[in-house]
Amino acid sequence: GVCDDDGSELYQRDDDREDVVRARYEKQWVQAAAPVLEYYAGHGLVQHVDASVPKDQVAGAVDAVIDELDGRA
Repeated sequence: GVCDDDGSELYQRDDDREDVVRARYEKQWVQAAAPVLEYYAGHGLVQHVDASVPKDQVAGAVDAVIDELDGRA
């Protein structure tokens, strides 16, 4: 219940809760990015990478996309 550095009492801000952060993320990132993503997808400029796999596989997939864009694939 106290800060390790200065001993002050710890507290949680009202806006530092999972539900608030999720709502902010949805509004500021998901909804805001949707029209941009749709525009570029409509021009064939969106590549999908599965980020649920181990990070070395994600990095390899991203490298492959970049190589393809550079004409090296």
